[in-house]
Amino acid sequence: MNYQTEFNNRITALQNASDTKIEQMEQIAEILTKALKNGNKILTAGNGGSAANAQHITGDVVGRYKIERKAFAGVTLSVDPSVMTATGNDYGYEEVFARQVEGIGNKGDILIVMSSSAASPNLLQALKKAREMDICTVAVLGNNGGSLKEWTDDCIDFPFKDSDLFEEIAMSIFHIVLMQVEENLVNNKKKFKEETQMKILTVCGMGSGSSLILKMNIDSILEEENIKGDVEACDLGSVGGNTADLIVSTAELESQLSDVDVDKVFVNNVVDKDAIKDAVLPKLKS
Repeated sequence: MNYQTEFNNRITALQNASDTKIEQMEQIAEILTKALKNGNKILTAGNGGSAANAQHITGDVVGRYKIERKAFAGVTLSVDPSVMTATGNDYGYEEVFARQVEGIGNKGDILIVMSSSAASPNLLQALKKAREMDICTVAVLGNNGGSLKEWTDDCIDFPFKDSDLFEEIAMSIFHIVLMQVEENLVNNKKKFKEETQMKILTVCGMGSGSSLILKMNIDSILEEENIKGDVEACDLGSVGGNTADLIVSTAELESQLSDVDVDKVFVNNVVDKDAIKDAVLPKLKS
């Protein structure tokens, strides 16, 4: 073995990725960012060393990579021996990943697969099942994409299929991609908090007192979430004369406010702060 040759092989592969794969990596980062921002999850799968890489990616998604932030949702499909052996025994090893995609995958999720040979039957079946379920698929593959590439939505492929070289390059790619995903999600959120000043109206059908209680709860939520906002309590008759980014009202006024061309959120109880928070926050952070 020649150490210099081995280092040169890796340097050449990384240089090739730098020269030719960055645009695809940016696209994958955007796909993952959108999925996680919308509350979806990342599914990962691979065999052997690629299974280890799949676990590594999930660890970075659920734990963190570079930036301290909340956990995101990720599941590796190779880590549960009971599921793997039961599915393999009953349906065959080709179905061990597809069965899990069917069971826990949802539209809007992302399936990431990695394979040096790009010919693994169990990954092929998982990709087919994901396509059937309208789940976006992302792959890093060796062997020029092999038989798996045509079943992926976004694929970065390499000509070599040496498992060691492939696994090292694949993990480098995903580390860089995940760095971008974290920056997208965390820094954009900070920027939103720092720069946004929303005008919010609270309107209730039970009198001005209810509008004030609703306003107080929303003020408290904004403070907790470190979001800038100007909240004003008003009555139904004065809504038309106000400019606002969001109206928060009670459910019985939904039909009366239907013609007001402003984003609206309706709640059932003006004192249930947790329910108000669940209803309002998605609008504040969208």
